[in-house]
Amino acid sequence: MTDARNLRLISQPQRRVGRQHLFKRPSEAVVEGLLGAALAEGILRASLGLTVPVPIAGLPQVTAYRGEFLPVPLGGGFSSLSDLIAEATGGKRQSRQFAKVGTTGAVAFSNSLWRVGTMPASAAAAAALPGGTHNNNATAGGLQQANPSGGDTLHLTTVTSSATVQGQLLLLYDRLWNGLIALSSAATQTCTLTGYPNSTGRYSGTGAAGSSIGNFAFVANEAGATLSAVAHTWTMVYTDHEGNTGQTAAARAGISGAVTNRVDHAMNAIPLLSGDLGIADIESIACNVATVAAGAPTIVLASPLAFIPQLGANQPFILDGINSAFNLVEILTDACLAFMELQKSATTATTYTGEVTLVAG
Repeated sequence: MTDARNLRLISQPQRRVGRQHLFKRPSEAVVEGLLGAALAEGILRASLGLTVPVPIAGLPQVTAYRGEFLPVPLGGGFSSLSDLIAEATGGKRQSRQFAKVGTTGAVAFSNSLWRVGTMPASAAAAAALPGGTHNNNATAGGLQQANPSGGDTLHLTTVTSSATVQGQLLLLYDRLWNGLIALSSAATQTCTLTGYPNSTGRYSGTGAAGSSIGNFAFVANEAGATLSAVAHTWTMVYTDHEGNTGQTAAARAGISGAVTNRVDHAMNAIPLLSGDLGIADIESIACNVATVAAGAPTIVLASPLAFIPQLGANQPFILDGINSAFNLVEILTDACLAFMELQKSATTATTYTGEVTLVAG
């Protein structure tokens, strides 16, 4: 297995590494003691389809990576805590509130929160394939944070969050691109991700090899009617993080009768081929049957930022990103910040309210 500590250092440009400290491997028993067995297991399952270690909000120096808890090398964009405080109090702090009213789900499956309100308001439907829609920090539905200026970088420092159902799990991610898949078609549908900005490092495309490490894809029935009750599978062809084209991911079984906003496959990401660490380009998506005649299946390209556990019901709590595994996660220029429910602990529709605090420096 690849040394995950080294992988993190070389593979996540969005989490710039400064001072580096190595920590002991986290104990699953300790994580379970802090989060509970169900949430800890949900985080491990959610990490299986992702190709980089993802920080866990509120846990000191712990990430989840391919079914394991791993340590975090310290990093950040500030020379000291005093520097961070000076930047925050000097006008470089910004907060974005959210209130996402989720929909009914299924236990151990994931839901997209992109097209639900109330704050930010529900996003618009993606444009149809092949072109789809590129998202940035001005896209309605995202948190719409301001980009840093003057050579600064922007970092996640704190999340305050509350859920109406206990034991839920959120993923904060950068939503790069999405495309509406045509219904009633078994034909391969081309995805044309041309003309997107690469200067900020959010995509790879024609940019430097490896800049797309960590990007993942999923298909969700976003704001559509319940999908037709029919067995189906999804097959995605993509360009990997090294620029190799024509990579065909293993077919992923869809969910017969997937409800509105449900991710239409097991896990929260379409698993990539062995050795691939990210997606530079989605080339095509195909459903194997032409009888999925209802719903709004959408293919999404995203980059993970942090797992946010929701322990108790209606109990607001602060997730510290300075002294935890957030580790001052960098929010890249033009990032479109969005949320996804992962590994739901109950079918109940859940409302999430809170605030994300960012500081530039």
